[in-house]
Amino acid sequence: MTNTASNRQRIPYYDTVKGICIIQVVLFHSLVPIVGTGYLLSITLSTFLFISGFFFKPEYRTLFRSIDTLVVPYFTTFVLYNVYNVSTEGSIILPRSIWFLYVLFCATVIYWIIIHFVKKTIILSLICILCALLSFLLGDKYNLRNLQIGTILSSVFFFHIGHLFSKYKIHEWKWTYFILPIVLSIIFHFFFYVDQWHLIYSLCYNTYSQDFIITYSILLCGIFAIFMFAKLLNLLIVFTYFGRYSLILLCYHIFILKYTMSPIGAVIILITFPIVVFLIKRYIPFLYGLSPSIGFFLKNRWDDYVRKQKYIQ
Repeated sequence: MTNTASNRQRIPYYDTVKGICIIQVVLFHSLVPIVGTGYLLSITLSTFLFISGFFFKPEYRTLFRSIDTLVVPYFTTFVLYNVYNVSTEGSIILPRSIWFLYVLFCATVIYWIIIHFVKKTIILSLICILCALLSFLLGDKYNLRNLQIGTILSSVFFFHIGHLFSKYKIHEWKWTYFILPIVLSIIFHFFFYVDQWHLIYSLCYNTYSQDFIITYSILLCGIFAIFMFAKLLNLLIVFTYFGRYSLILLCYHIFILKYTMSPIGAVIILITFPIVVFLIKRYIPFLYGLSPSIGFFLKNRWDDYVRKQKYIQ
């Protein structure tokens, strides 16, 4: 969900995929009554993790970049949200949705550490599968609401799948189109036979409604289906726009929903969003990952340190 992807290799419909996903998040949180809303949200968040893994680079700059695009926006939103909340209600709370930035940052760091110690893809994949299995065993009971241990572990799995697709260019393999009928049959089966708010997997609470194999099979098929569907919508600039600034929309929509958690709230969010983007780009781009900030500063300091050590040696 980072906003600096323009400087990296990207698939043609990358922003379209994110646009579809972030709009679904807004609709779900706004209680828009669409059939299969909860089911779609299960796939949506997993897709964001997949995309982040797709663009992951196993270099130390990745960690510093994540500080700018995830950590700084997290604390910016936390502070802005609570400035008003304290003045009106006298309490400090953790805004909804920004937990995802925390989880994505932790998954990035953990995966970066693992990939630097484990070089063989098979072993790396087994470790990530074990992370997903451990997440399933922990469930919501041992997820630890504030730390979200199980959530982070399952996120590492989807992160890894995205990285595999990028590394081996799996999305370009011709055989993937032959499994589309299977994917769609699984998608439609659960889409129409579950309650509209039913979550196959709640990433936030690490709650599973199906067994381990079925859950991850459904989610992987759902991710694949979203990418297929995005090709049909790739020319619709509205999805591309919302996807390009998905991180900002994730943070912004919680301010509106604080006062109107309804379909009207969703309309207000989507209509006013371009104004918000304009203001952020003009006045505080460094607070929402649109320009370098703390991470960039730390990276430069680290580069200076490394150069000095080489010079001394």
